[in-house]
Parts: sequence; C-alpha cells; structure tokens
Amino acid sequence: MIAYICDDELRERLNRRQQNYWDVYFEEITSQLGLTSRKIRLNEIEAALSDQSIRALFIGSQSGGLLTPGLRSAVEQWVRQGGILLGFGITGLDSVFGIETVGTIPQAENQYDLNGFFMPLPDSPIGAIHSPLAPHQKLLICSPVQLAKCAAGAPWAFYFKNNELPAEYTAVAWNHYHQGYAGYFCFDAARTVWLLHQGSPQAVAPAGQAYLRTCNLQIIGEQSNQVLYADEIIMILQAMLSCLPLPFIAPLPPQADKIPDALFFWGGDCCGAPSSNEIAAASDWMQSRGLPWHANVLFSKNAFNLTPEDAAHIVKNGHEISVHYNFPQPADKKQSEADLKRQNALFQEWYGRAPISSVIHCCAWHGWTDTAEWMAGCHTVADNSFIGKNVHLAAPDANAPFMGFGFGTAFPFAFFGDFTKRNARLPLLEEPITGYELGHRGSIRDRDSFHPGELHAAIDLALHYHLTFNCFYHAIYIASFPRCREAIDEILHYIARQKATVLHMGTDALANWWKIRRRSTVQITELGRNKVCFDTACEYPAGMIVKIAFAAAAQPVIMEDNQPLQGRCAAKSEFGRSWLYVMIKSGAHKYMLST
Repeated sequence: MIAYICDDELRERLNRRQQNYWDVYFEEITSQLGLTSRKIRLNEIEAALSDQSIRALFIGSQSGGLLTPGLRSAVEQWVRQGGILLGFGITGLDSVFGIETVGTIPQAENQYDLNGFFMPLPDSPIGAIHSPLAPHQKLLICSPVQLAKCAAGAPWAFYFKNNELPAEYTAVAWNHYHQGYAGYFCFDAARTVWLLHQGSPQAVAPAGQAYLRTCNLQIIGEQSNQVLYADEIIMILQAMLSCLPLPFIAPLPPQADKIPDALFFWGGDCCGAPSSNEIAAASDWMQSRGLPWHANVLFSKNAFNLTPEDAAHIVKNGHEISVHYNFPQPADKKQSEADLKRQNALFQEWYGRAPISSVIHCCAWHGWTDTAEWMAGCHTVADNSFIGKNVHLAAPDANAPFMGFGFGTAFPFAFFGDFTKRNARLPLLEEPITGYELGHRGSIRDRDSFHPGELHAAIDLALHYHLTFNCFYHAIYIASFPRCREAIDEILHYIARQKATVLHMGTDALANWWKIRRRSTVQITELGRNKVCFDTACEYPAGMIVKIAFAAAAQPVIMEDNQPLQGRCAAKSEFGRSWLYVMIKSGAHKYMLST
C-alpha cells in the first residue's frame, strides 16, 4: 500500500492562519503517478506502520515538521525493516536519508517566487529523465529549502540558489538504509508541483491588458517553457519507487491490442469569424483523415456561430462540440460568473447537450480557482484554457504557433482551492494547451509558410515521454488554409514514418479517460523484491495499462486471474529502467508478476 501524511486538523489550523496546507497535493501527485494511495493522519502513523502493510510513505515538509521523536523513531524502524520513505524538506531523519542538514533558505516574502533550481546528475538513475529540448535548463523549486550534504546517501541532483552559482548542496538523494530505502528532496515537492500546475493567484491584469489570462498565472518567469518541470519531478518519484516492482497505472489507455507511444487530443475553437459552414467543413476534413476533433463554439452578440443543423452534422462525424466562453469586456467576479452560467445554459438550449470540456476566449481567467469553480458549478468536466506560452495579448506574435509547457506538464491535472476553500480538490480537470497551430503560420496572417521541423520536434517529445499532447487547430484555419491542412497531414505522415503507435482523441474523450483513470485502482496484495500480486478495478471499456519495473536480465512471468497471460504485454527500456507494460482488462481482475 502507498500512503501519504495528510492531517485534517493540521490543515484546519493552517487554513485558519490563512496558509495553504501544501501536503494535500500528494493526492494529486500519487494520482499522476498512477498509484492507488491512502492518506493517514499524524496520530495514525505508528499504528499504520506497525503491520508493514504500507510499503511506501510520502512525508511533506509541513507534516514532517510536526513529527515527534517517537514518530521519527517509528518511521526509522519501518524503513529499517523494508519500507520506502520519500521525504520533502523534512529534518530529524538525516541518518535515514543519508544526509547532513546544515541550514535553511526560507521562502521569499512572495510565496509564489522561485527559490532555487536543481539539476539531475547525468550519471545518476534520473539522468535520462531531463528534457532533450533544453538540456541545460535547471528544474525549479518554489518552497523553502533545507541545505544538506550527502553522507551515506547517493546524490541524484544538486541545489542551485540561482542559475549560475556552482552546486554545493544536495537537492535530491537516495539511500539504501538497512532493508529499506529513503528518497530525499531538499524542498517541498508537493508545493512546487501544485504551483507549477496552477500558477500563482493574480488579482489584476498586467499593465496594458484588458483582462487577466491563464498565462499570467505561470510561475516559471523567464525560464524555458520547453521543459516539463512538474512531470520531471513526478518521474523522479517514479524512479525512486521503482526500486520495488510497484504497479503504476500508465497515463495512456490501450489502443485496441496495442500499447500507445503517445496520445494526441485534437481540439480548437471557432473564433476568427468562421461561418457555420466553415466549421462543418473543418469537421468534414478532419473526419476524412480519420481524426477526432473538438469544436468550441464561440458565443458572441447573444448567439453562437454554429447552427444546430451543422452541429448535428459535426456530431454525426464523430466529433465533439462545446461552448467557447466569451467575455468581451472586463467584468467583476459576480458578472463573470453569471455570464459564464448564462452562456453554458444557452449552449444547452441551442444544442441539447451539456458542455463536457470547454475553452475561454483569449484564455481569460479570474483569480486562482474562481473560474474553475464556476465551470465545476455548471458540471463541466474539464477546461482547455491553460496556455503553455506566456505572451502579452497585444504583442505581434500573441497568436503565433508554439509548443510550450508553461505549467510544467502536458498531462491533465485537478484544481485544488486555497485556504479559503479548505484546500479541497475541485471536480474539474485542466487539459493544458501545449501545441498551438504548429506547422503553419496562418494564425499570424502568413498563408504560405510551412514548418515541418517544429511538428517533428513536438511529436518526438510526445513519443519520448508518452505524453498526452494537445493539437490545437482553429476551425477557420483547417477550413480555409491549405498549409494548416498540410501540417495536420504531416503529423500523421511523420508518426507513420516513425512507426509509432499514437492514440488520437477529442478533448472530451481525454477528460473522460482521465476521470476514469483517477477512479481506477490497483490494490497490492503481496510485494517482494521479485514478485508482486495486485487486484485491479477499471471501468474504462478498453481497460488500462499498468507498468512495472523489473531487472534488465530477468524474464518476467505474469498471471491473469490465475492463468498465464498470453500477449497484451511488452518490455521496454526507458529512462534508465526496464519496464513491463501490461494491458489490463476492464472490470475486476487479479494479477501476479514474478521474475
């Protein structure tokens, strides 16, 4: 069993002091990892660890700061007997982590500012994780930092106060402690990943802009947006946990009888004044290529720019439609919430269906999670407005094509509220925009240019990391710009030339898969060095994929419901480890893997 410390009484105390309890985000981190986990309170630690049913434990800096000598002793004994401890900026367990803590760098007065950097060591077990597009860009820290040096532990990454100074202190370390293991982070990874995903709360729009946009929330500042900062932290955690054959639910579902290398989700909006016929024509062309597509229909002048008849035609093509919220004038919170609800209701009145995932014109946003709360209040499942490039709306290249990961991830993630909302998870996903009008320049009024190189770079990265990657193309460009259609064709041709397996979905379909993935479970019933038994439960019709690390020289054997599994699995060598990918059937099943 996987567990993390998350104490409701501590959260309430911090919230009353107008502070966030960052450790609640381990719920999201373990979900991103594809682990079935449970939270335990501080007063449950000794009892929970005593029966050895918990095999891995996350302790964040806020919870770790309240560990009594007795609790630290219980944790030490548990690791000594075979547990895996992952600690984040905590003190008092130096011998377990194999480090020596020598000081602290407090967080800056602005709690959303970066407080340092770290870089995986090339020869360490996480050296292969780092971005191939920006190999010299260091990873980011947004929390207080514990200055530590390795003693018995092995350094995996060093800490940098800024991007230039030489490394002196350990950022990430790994220690084999008696029969167990301990992974150490000098910073609060839950806080850092949370803020990378959601950004920093903003009250007003930047100077010269009419309204706040999602890109204004980003905390990466001038750092490269070509790095999956949050995803790399999660991959480091996966590398640590894979010292035992733990089963992780992979981010991608099966594609029939194949294990996909990447998932592309296709969508776009209907701004740029396309006619209803042009939106339908864009759908027809995408359908001719066997591709899904999601059209967000613009609300303007109290009407939508797609007739109900053309909407029905698009749905018949197997495509998705939703509302493209439009707030043409700056508005206060109350007016904006009312306007969003009004547009949502009108969409349902026009088209007889509720929006599942949607986008907001110009990626406008309000507060930190205000807009997310309004959407969730309309029973929307996902938003697709977190744009991975940060550029002033008035800049000449504001609508230019880009590939970017300004929120540190390509994967969907959940929103969590601040201390005024009890740090509760909202029933809304964010599906970030990571690939925008790639391959052509129609969005900046250049009908002639074709740029296949940027398409190839995006596809290569998606295949390398097995990403869910957003292919965002407006209806007007698909319908009216030959170079846009050529770019989409080139995506398909390049995938074929690479002999890759890519699963294509619409934005709604991805939201549905991710929601079901989050509910799916893998319950470990037995775990040893060379064997794991687990029960699975998955509602997704195609099932899911579980990945398990194993020794490179081993010959894994897997049983499904007490019968040898024939096919539906593949061994891959990735990021310094050997992995067995297993396609798990829908429903409830039992598995056993041994090497």
